[in-house]
Amino acid sequence: MNATAAAHGVEHSYLIARQPIVNGNLKLIGYELLYRPGCCHQPQPVSGDMATAQVLSTSLSETDLTELVGDCTAFINMTREAILNIDLLSLPSDRVVFEILENIEIDPILLNKVKALIAKGYRFALDDFSLQGIHNDHIELADVVKVDVMGLSRQEIAEHVRVLKRQQVKLIAEKVETWEDFEYCKSLGFDLFQGYFFAKPQLVSGKSIRHHRSTTYRLISRLNDPNVDFDELERLIGQDPALSYKLFRYVNSALIARNRKFSNLGQVLVLLGLDRLRAVATLFAMCQMEAKPAALARTLLQRAQLCRLQAQARGVKNPEDYFTVGMFSMIDAFMDKPLDEALRLLPLPDEYSESILQHAGPMGDVLKCVMRLEQQTCSDCERCIFEDDRQLLLFNDAARWATDTIRILHDSVG
Repeated sequence: MNATAAAHGVEHSYLIARQPIVNGNLKLIGYELLYRPGCCHQPQPVSGDMATAQVLSTSLSETDLTELVGDCTAFINMTREAILNIDLLSLPSDRVVFEILENIEIDPILLNKVKALIAKGYRFALDDFSLQGIHNDHIELADVVKVDVMGLSRQEIAEHVRVLKRQQVKLIAEKVETWEDFEYCKSLGFDLFQGYFFAKPQLVSGKSIRHHRSTTYRLISRLNDPNVDFDELERLIGQDPALSYKLFRYVNSALIARNRKFSNLGQVLVLLGLDRLRAVATLFAMCQMEAKPAALARTLLQRAQLCRLQAQARGVKNPEDYFTVGMFSMIDAFMDKPLDEALRLLPLPDEYSESILQHAGPMGDVLKCVMRLEQQTCSDCERCIFEDDRQLLLFNDAARWATDTIRILHDSVG
């Protein structure tokens, strides 16, 4: 564990396994993304819904699909609930194939949803397909059908190919273990191949930013109130730096921002809308979450609030933007990566990044003042405090607000 992680508590990482999918010429076509627990002390098996949620959440808010699969296609296992809500997450339809697990019954509700998603350009695969399975009447929904060749005799494999080739689908031979298996499946007409013969699942890991479970649960609760307004939601989410960061990352990764930049959290929430925000919050809630180090969160919240109060004292029109600059000025401590690298992952206007990195412009000037007040490293700070106790009052107000916010978060967990 490095010094930064040690100073802030236990280090957390996301962990995703990816298994290559190749064509008959052994050219890489895609990866199946698989959930893996982030540590070796997983207390108990996770549900399919949670595993799917973890893969989707990691793909959208911890990293992005390009980092996970490059220019290839991502194959993601989907449960019934995930399919019913997936369009609200705005995944790029040209980058993913959703795998319908073999034990999911396609009832009329799910059938209509899948058809609607197909009309929007999404593609589906039937996973572990069997001629004796429950998906025989729904082959027409699939762009891809995956056959587990390890569990079948060669005669049974040939029969599956014979039946499925009548449909306009691509066939993937799963669990190909040997060269002989590959050559046989290739001779039958399989289009794509996956299995230990080509590569065992490769682990992809990175630093994970953990949002506070209580904020997420309270957010979901408020989102189900028809009288809730965006100002209230912005205040609630603004209490949790990690959740704010993940929402900024999400609008970038999900391609719903369309190259737009956002100066504050309120703009992000308006873009998402209540339905999509509810879906994203539910996705985050299903993932494993842990409270971040309280001291670090308190310092970050205090800085962000003091930037807002300083901006209000100066009479600026957009104090929430100053809050954003203050909050993301310490995101490197949460991500355990250089600040400029962490900021590149966010859809922030260039002037905001310059304010944080170079202390440029009015927002950078306020941020620099706040940081000096925190550290009491500048003679100007002493003059401000002695000549006008307003600075000290603002500092104390921000400290109290941050302390109260952290206490509320921890009290609501217990």
